[in-house]
Amino acid sequence: MRIPWVLAAQGKHDQAEKYFEQAIQIFRNRGMRLEYARILQSYGVTLLERKSGETIDLKQGLNYLHEARQIFSECHAALDLKQVEGILAGHTPA
Repeated sequence: MRIPWVLAAQGKHDQAEKYFEQAIQIFRNRGMRLEYARILQSYGVTLLERKSGETIDLKQGLNYLHEARQIFSECHAALDLKQVEGILAGHTPA
């Protein structure tokens, strides 16, 4: 599997999206909750950082981050939880 966030950083958003979605499916289907949450977090951040700044990307990115936060909380993954909460705090309107 290619590393989707590298593709996204190179501006290859269509390819990155394909690999993010593939990873999301794999981790979800195999019950790998922390890995699933981590890929959601990575994809969410990638969507928030897109230069296009389209509302749909921002909304989906925040949705992924909130879902990742919920899973980290349920799994008592304190470091991951702290990291995603910091990201969300930086994207919350004042």
